[in-house]
Amino acid sequence: MQLVDRAVVPPRLRLPGDIVAARAGIITRIIAFSGEARVKPGDTVAAGQVLLSGATATGGHASGLVEARVWYEAIGSMELARIVHNATGRVAIREFVRLGDREVHLSGPQLRLTRCMRRLS
Repeated sequence: MQLVDRAVVPPRLRLPGDIVAARAGIITRIIAFSGEARVKPGDTVAAGQVLLSGATATGGHASGLVEARVWYEAIGSMELARIVHNATGRVAIREFVRLGDREVHLSGPQLRLTRCMRRLS
């Protein structure tokens, strides 16, 4: 076992400051631990507006809890209809004889299998 000196952690530097709104919203709850509340529940605030002021008679640092309803806007677009091809597992076998550019149907479905997944030759 070895004894070592405990490291001394310097106290955090607390600069004077206010708490400001990061984005626009409507205040739903505000609790000031230190400092002075500049808004009340129900107020609409803009981004950058001071919510809690640290400039009090005791000096410098505002702290507290502020909750607000905020809104987001987005613009998007999508197709009105979309065609999706799903493999069903159904099989259709069509037999034909190819003579040059022409095909003579021998058996199987009459339709042309244009959307088949695999063509056997």
